[in-house]
Amino acid sequence: MVKTATMSVEEAFRLAAGLAAQGDHDQASGILRQLHAHAPDDVGIMRALGVTLVNSGDLDGALPFMQMAAQRECSARNVVDFVKLLRELRRIPDIVHVCDVAWPHIGDDPELLGIWAYACLQMAQLEKSLNLLDRALAIVPDSFELWHNRSAALVQMGRGEEAVSSFRHLARPWDGQERGRDLVAEYAALAPSYDDNSLHGSFTRRLLEHVERAQPGREFSSILELGCGSGMLAGNLKTRTERLVGIDLSPDMLRKAEATGRYQALHLGDLVAVLEGLEESFAAVLAASVLYFLPDLKPIFAQVSRCLAPGGIFAFSVDPTADDMDIGVVREGEYCHSRRYLRGVAASYGFSEVLIEIDNHRGAAGFFCTFAKPA
Repeated sequence: MVKTATMSVEEAFRLAAGLAAQGDHDQASGILRQLHAHAPDDVGIMRALGVTLVNSGDLDGALPFMQMAAQRECSARNVVDFVKLLRELRRIPDIVHVCDVAWPHIGDDPELLGIWAYACLQMAQLEKSLNLLDRALAIVPDSFELWHNRSAALVQMGRGEEAVSSFRHLARPWDGQERGRDLVAEYAALAPSYDDNSLHGSFTRRLLEHVERAQPGREFSSILELGCGSGMLAGNLKTRTERLVGIDLSPDMLRKAEATGRYQALHLGDLVAVLEGLEESFAAVLAASVLYFLPDLKPIFAQVSRCLAPGGIFAFSVDPTADDMDIGVVREGEYCHSRRYLRGVAASYGFSEVLIEIDNHRGAAGFFCTFAKPA
């Protein structure tokens, strides 16, 4: 432990800052604790100690120092850092309380408004969240996070078309160049805890609910699932199917799907490549929250049309965009599609539209679609 007895407060503080910048958070926090004991009312020391503990991964240890700094000096910087920490700790009601108390003192700071709106969204205080998001967007109109959360609030309020319009702000037109991601590596990291995230379970549940609305009471003798992942759709099926087949790019996720014991066959590989090699036909092809990884859906529709039995359905979900854009880029390797584009591609492969709905997709709005092959 570095001793600071022979240093001035300023010298010790600079030393701690330098150590923290080098990644030596233990030494830095030790010095800052000594300084805090010497000057317990110094807000700068409180804040620096809190930030250093956050950077070291000790979020619970950082909390009292960040809280004291925000209470002693109710500035936008101190309050925003405090509520960011509360967000990391998932203390959502506390965020709303802190923002309610602090806002009259610091006003419409856009970062504070955004975190406050996020917390209200998590607590289903939707009107309040929307109001806060609109105030923040008036200050920073190009914020990805704000437009995303606005779409999420609106879709939960049942204002689907407005939710799609908000999501449109996240996208730029696709330039025709496909920039893939290492999804195998990404899902290898996600696989161990994938099923613990309730959002992931909602993907398949909402798609199956959509299919029931599109084809009430219909049972499917055989189902092909594109991007079957860990097998959540199989667990959510409420009707009996004689044959369930899955395709996925991730070997780690397929192992989890296999462990469910619910699939008669599982195929590893790229969706289009595997589809090209399939000889059997299916009564339904389902794809829950997977096609947003693909820009051009024509190859998928072509192969699904070949694999579907007469009268079969193709049901899927995608991220949405407005009809002034066919395909948009949301993030690197993530795409959105307009209803105009989806209808046009479907019609070109002989499908008829059964139902397109707007619902909560991956937190924000999405299109849930069912198209049918002629009987």
